Amino acid sequence: TQSRSDAEDAVQEVFIDLWSSAGRFDEAKASETTFVAMIARRRLIDRLRRVKREPTLEELSAAEVAAFVLCATPSQCPSALSACSSAART
Repeated sequence: TQSRSDAEDAVQEVFIDLWSSAGRFDEAKASETTFVAMIARRRLIDRLRRVKREPTLEELSAAEVAAFVLCATPSQCPSALSACSSAART
């Protein structure tokens, strides 16, 4: 997850959160630097947790990959998985 695009995505998430949280900034509680650093820290920790939970393609079976690609909504996943041939499920 150390690619340039991952870093750009992480920065974008931080800026979006900063923009939406700007109204909560209180200079009596903390400096601007602390406010930005804490938001960035929380977003990056959330991102690392999310990445750790997501399996890599190498860890998924062919059926799981097919189901993931075919799923438009979580409720469709069982039917997408059952649509795969039994040979593809191993």
